[in-house]
Amino acid sequence: MRSEEPRSIHTFLYGSCVSRDTFEFLRPLGYTLVDYVARQSLISAFGPPAGGHVDHSGLSSSFQRRMLAGDEDSSLPQSLRKHAATTDLLLLDLVDERLGVLPRATGFWTDSVERRHLRREAAPDRIRLEMGSDRHRQLFASAARRLGELLEDLSLRQCTALLAPAWADRVRGGGDGEAPKSFGLSGANMNPVFGEYVDILAETCGLDVLGANIPVASEPDHRWGVAPFHYDDETYAALAQEIERFCVNVGLEPRSQTVGPAVVSLRRQDSPSVVTLRQSASAELTGSSKLAGQGPGPRR
Repeated sequence: MRSEEPRSIHTFLYGSCVSRDTFEFLRPLGYTLVDYVARQSLISAFGPPAGGHVDHSGLSSSFQRRMLAGDEDSSLPQSLRKHAATTDLLLLDLVDERLGVLPRATGFWTDSVERRHLRREAAPDRIRLEMGSDRHRQLFASAARRLGELLEDLSLRQCTALLAPAWADRVRGGGDGEAPKSFGLSGANMNPVFGEYVDILAETCGLDVLGANIPVASEPDHRWGVAPFHYDDETYAALAQEIERFCVNVGLEPRSQTVGPAVVSLRRQDSPSVVTLRQSASAELTGSSKLAGQGPGPRR
């Protein structure tokens, strides 16, 4: 549905820093954040609440403490129901699946940097279901079905997109150019696994996949540190461009057509190339606005 005046696109994020950092390139274009759920595997989210809250005081960030509590309570479905009526766009990514899940008596906790920092239930000798294992894949597929049913019930499926850029195997402009591993995981061994999970979720829920074929590079000066999924500004700008195309296709009106290009950077210094990418995206979208209302584009 299109209106006479461009409006804010109310966006719900579920996933990792990939979704959250990409959103910084959307915010200046009129996108507003409805809610953000992170550190919560789909398996945890759609299983019975695991409960058993641990002491989170060892984490300095209130955000981290809140996300771990949400993981223990399987909070995603409740949050989606709460905000469905005011959500125009739902963006997902699967990077928080990477460390697997920790079985509990009644459900699962998501293994994460924060859980490992607390050195409790994620201790090295704790039983863990690794991403890519048969059991993890089965649980994920079951959770994907429940997510799909919820999206249908809440009339959110058509406005939901799955962000799936590859993990970077190179660093922008750095030395030998090889991106460092994260907890021993690299793009070489994780991209095929993520590809399987992306296909499961996209096919089960009928979602568009965005960013799967864009060039990616890790940012050596990223504010969260260097990692295969901490991208350079050009990668985020390309993701934002695909999101804006998706919004046009489903009948949402990106504000970039009226507010012009935005300069955003997750580096310590802005990159002039981001300005060029944003100008190109804005010009292309202005010419493609006739596509609005024709339904979502092809899935990967």
